[in-house]
Amino acid sequence: MKDFIITSLQPWDSTFGGNAKDIAYELSRKHRVLYVNRFSGKKEKKSRFRSIRKNLWVLDYQFSPLPVNFLPDNFLFDTLNRYNNYHIFKAVRWCACQLQFHDIIHFCDNDIYRSFYAREFLQARLHIYYRRDNLHPISYWQRHISRLEPALIRKSDLVMCNSAELAEYARPYLSPERIYDIGQGVDLSAYRADTVHPVPEECHNLPRPIIGYTGALVSTRLDIELLYALASGLPQYTFLFVGKRDNVFENHLLCTLPNVVFTGLKPMKMMPAYIQSMDVCLNPQLINKVTIGNYPRKVDEYLAMGKPVVATRTRTMNIFRDYVYLCTGVDEYKDAINRALRGNPDLEKERIAFAHTHSWENCIEKIYQAIEKYENTKSIR
Repeated sequence: MKDFIITSLQPWDSTFGGNAKDIAYELSRKHRVLYVNRFSGKKEKKSRFRSIRKNLWVLDYQFSPLPVNFLPDNFLFDTLNRYNNYHIFKAVRWCACQLQFHDIIHFCDNDIYRSFYAREFLQARLHIYYRRDNLHPISYWQRHISRLEPALIRKSDLVMCNSAELAEYARPYLSPERIYDIGQGVDLSAYRADTVHPVPEECHNLPRPIIGYTGALVSTRLDIELLYALASGLPQYTFLFVGKRDNVFENHLLCTLPNVVFTGLKPMKMMPAYIQSMDVCLNPQLINKVTIGNYPRKVDEYLAMGKPVVATRTRTMNIFRDYVYLCTGVDEYKDAINRALRGNPDLEKERIAFAHTHSWENCIEKIYQAIEKYENTKSIR
């Protein structure tokens, strides 16, 4: 049994799911896991840890990190960021001692600032950097990331990525045999095509066919102009969007079309029911530096429900090419939607089976294999 310590950008108590939490749950089936929560801003007398389930704990540390992101990318930033790291990992070491962690593997989920000095302060026997998002185009990160992320990759023993695109970035900074595209794990336990869900209230009287999308409606990630062209060009179809809208979506002409329905934010547990109510599911990704390496978990959720999927063609989406209609531009999307509506019972079974190959169990097994290979190679040396 190994001891994993996970540091992540994702707070443990967030209401939505995420890779780091799913990885923590899966790892804890065979190993002990400590998940380092982000500082909540609520001061307690001392740091504490809580048990989530067997072999899984969350650390709520009470050190309030100094704000450093606004500083120039120079010695002062490094000094204060190192100070933050020292105090955070002081709490982590205390907790690891209480839990009697010894055989520590540090798993850093895109946590570039807070974990930059983990190798110096944590004293783990193995450091893994998990690159699951390209943070470079995001304004918050731009001041320091072009220097810090390559340096963090060089410090790491292994780099894991959830797409080939994200893995490509790491290759100049670490030996290729230590960089892995482990794919994406998805929890599909709630997404079963053989389960009949109650029809959501908003769907009762909607004209069919229903072309749908589930997830946050964010203009930096979704091609809103494509969606407008599709909905206005296919007025005989209902377009259903399940998720919270950003300001661009709320004020776009898409909202004025009579065949477009927005449900607003809905609980995750209701997503299977909405997907079951759709005839075709969409992943209208906007291609830019933020999204180019994205692995869309929702595509596996759609496929697990047996639904035909029409999506934007990207390098990452190419792994779905035998099960998803991949498109570039409005005309290809329109043609693919019409073809998808014809149905194919045999392909429906294949979609379901393929989606279930992307389990967290399979994803974590690749991590185990990479660790074993690295340690075997290291022992030979």
